[in-house]
Amino acid sequence: MAVKKEAAAPEEEIAESKLSVVEETSAPPKAPAKKADKAEKAPEPENKDSDSDDDQQETAAAARKRSRLKNSDFFSRDILGSPTKDRLKYDLNLKTRNGMSLFRMIYDRQQPDGRSKASIDSYLHRPKEIASLSIARDKNEQIIKMVDNRISELEAYVNKRHKQVSRIYDQVTSIEKYELEGDSITSVETGFSTSHSRRFLEVIKNIDDAFFMAGYLEKVGHFDMNQEMDLTTSLYRRTMTDARIIMTFIGRAVISVRKELRS
Repeated sequence: MAVKKEAAAPEEEIAESKLSVVEETSAPPKAPAKKADKAEKAPEPENKDSDSDDDQQETAAAARKRSRLKNSDFFSRDILGSPTKDRLKYDLNLKTRNGMSLFRMIYDRQQPDGRSKASIDSYLHRPKEIASLSIARDKNEQIIKMVDNRISELEAYVNKRHKQVSRIYDQVTSIEKYELEGDSITSVETGFSTSHSRRFLEVIKNIDDAFFMAGYLEKVGHFDMNQEMDLTTSLYRRTMTDARIIMTFIGRAVISVRKELRS
């Protein structure tokens, strides 16, 4: 009997070893399930590529939209598209038609077809609009320096001619009489958005005073027609020339900034 029991033990060990072999051989089929999971997750990179393509398309569309902006649109808006021009009210009292004409040529620029061009105030506001751009910092400083120098030269020239005619006018009449006769015949409600624009308006007002005094002196015989015309023409032409130079310089500078932004 003992021999039979000893013989049965090896048979049980063989049976257990067969079971373990069967379990080991049956375990590997789990691996394909993981591959299937990976296969299901594979489409994610396609979504990422599509998102990046959408971003690139939006960026390109924004760039095209910005490049299509007209100069007038760009000059009257900041980079983000919100209006930034805040004008301070300014009552300008003018006494002469020439003074009014000068104002309209610079601040109220009307074309023959009725459309209005950008006034010098719009141009003088442009350095303020691009001041936040680091790419335009040097250009902005260059604009401000040029405008300041040009207006300072114009102020010095106008003040010199104004003093010349004022000295003669004071000899002919009194200041009280000048003030009584100098009631404003035209009053303009305008505005300015920068200190440079305010200075330019004061230059026009000073020129209008000189026009009035020269006209009075010509009327009473202390100026002949040539003297009065020389003063009026020189002040008018000098102011118009400087205004055009300032607007042209600022316009070209801002256009170059726009080109740098597009590149």
